[in-house]
Amino acid sequence: GAQEQFYLETNACLAVPKHENDEMEIFSSTQNPTLTQNIVANVLGVSANRVNVRVKRMGGGFGGKESRSVPIAAAIAAAAKVSGTPVRIMLDRDEDMLVTGFRHPFLGKYKVAFNKDGKILGLDAQLYANAGWSLDLTFSVVERGMFHSDNSYKVPNL
Repeated sequence: GAQEQFYLETNACLAVPKHENDEMEIFSSTQNPTLTQNIVANVLGVSANRVNVRVKRMGGGFGGKESRSVPIAAAIAAAAKVSGTPVRIMLDRDEDMLVTGFRHPFLGKYKVAFNKDGKILGLDAQLYANAGWSLDLTFSVVERGMFHSDNSYKVPNL
């Protein structure tokens, strides 16, 4: 089954409209400020240089805030634009787990060839990842699974 990302800090965001040239300042607990900037700009209908994303420190995200924090920032930015006032959100753990999804569950099937001394000669591996309802970071996750399937071994026939 799937596993929760369970990063240390739940998703939090503050959007502050600047009232100058449709600028917006976003303070977000994200691992991807560039994606946040581009999506927020798209939602607000402004160019990306009108959106400034700030991330103070990010630790303990474990990859769970690479893209899944972005829809939250976009929604908060839209609310701030409409209201003309700063808008802040900090999800509690239950809310965060409901809206952000899970890690990718994998199924791996493999056959290993080795010689009489136990040296690995070949690996035939098939990896299946459940992406869920959204592509999200699935391409990178599957790619990493393939690149790391040999672990620390040198496998001549992979």
